[in-house]
Amino acid sequence: MRSTKIGEDRYIIPFNNKYFVVNEFTKNIFSTLEHSASIEDYAKSTNTPLDEATSLLKELDEKIDSCDYYDTNVSLPVPLKIQWKMTMKCNLRCKHCYLGELPNKCLPEDKLMKIAKEINKFGVMEVTLTGGEIFTIDCIDKIIQYFHDNQIKMILFTNAILAEGHKEFLASISNKDLVNFIVSVDGTKEEHENIRGKGTYSVTMKNIKMLSDMGYKVSVNMVLNKNNYKTLFELVGDLNKVGVSNLQLSELIPMGSATKDMCMEDKDFEKLQDIFKQIHNVYKTSNIFYTSDDGDSSNQIYLLNDDKIYNFGQEKWKCGAGLGKGTILYNGDVVCCPFMEDYKLGNVLTTPLPKVWDCENRYKFLKMIAQNNNGHRKCIVIRRYN
Repeated sequence: MRSTKIGEDRYIIPFNNKYFVVNEFTKNIFSTLEHSASIEDYAKSTNTPLDEATSLLKELDEKIDSCDYYDTNVSLPVPLKIQWKMTMKCNLRCKHCYLGELPNKCLPEDKLMKIAKEINKFGVMEVTLTGGEIFTIDCIDKIIQYFHDNQIKMILFTNAILAEGHKEFLASISNKDLVNFIVSVDGTKEEHENIRGKGTYSVTMKNIKMLSDMGYKVSVNMVLNKNNYKTLFELVGDLNKVGVSNLQLSELIPMGSATKDMCMEDKDFEKLQDIFKQIHNVYKTSNIFYTSDDGDSSNQIYLLNDDKIYNFGQEKWKCGAGLGKGTILYNGDVVCCPFMEDYKLGNVLTTPLPKVWDCENRYKFLKMIAQNNNGHRKCIVIRRYN
């Protein structure tokens, strides 16, 4: 189990796809649990009476996920999660790309590996590899293997067009739980190809199935626009056929190549709710995560799954940029938020990550966020365009 020490007898550990601050005793318990098939195995491996082990684990389960403990921000010497925008090269030119016209730049292998080693050295727990398109990078397999060997969880954000060229390597990864894929699909064939180019839909769906068949967890991200949301019902059917039940819906940000006239209007969001109900009635195996703007800045969160449409109520999410999350750009520059590059913290190729993280600009960024949010929970970048 990978862990990061953040203070005297305080560690961050991953457990059940979440991250927790624990003491060393608890860290060791969960490390042992990770390699135990059952409570009986755990009790035997630790020479603990079964009833005592059962009671201890029940107590931990109740306490570790308590929100009360995590209401205050944990001061981190480095970000817990890193989004690494590894390259500005891409094999597509999507109409809604917020990056606009890409400069087609990427660092050489030695500098990419230096960044990867810096991420590992200073205890980052999770890294999202994105671009551009990560599979345009010649040494991407080497970097994935490096993070895998150091037990760093990865989320690979890709259009999947080039994934088949890495089939042999991806099949060889021993712990596929460390690698999750998020693949961009923007509607059924006509709408997807209107955005991403002719012939892209079938290749993407074929490679999604390939990754799913290998044993990877594959989710799909769909950027909603005023036309493609209408194909959501049919898309869920197509995704089920290739082994995908997890779909996240993202709001279009009119930056770069994306224009304001592509954004959904209130009437479109109302129609989307009806489509959700249709999906729920027909496809019982689909998990769709969607945040709905209720018009007063406190969003409502919905999850469609096998049983029903859950409304979790008001969103309690806080932007983690500058607190537990940071972004490394393709040239090694570090920023809190990829949409706000004015608040540059430094460059990880020339300065150790903890020193980059503990800089005046980060605190200026956090102060700006606090002043501009006025109690709102929603991303201020998205709110700016609504």
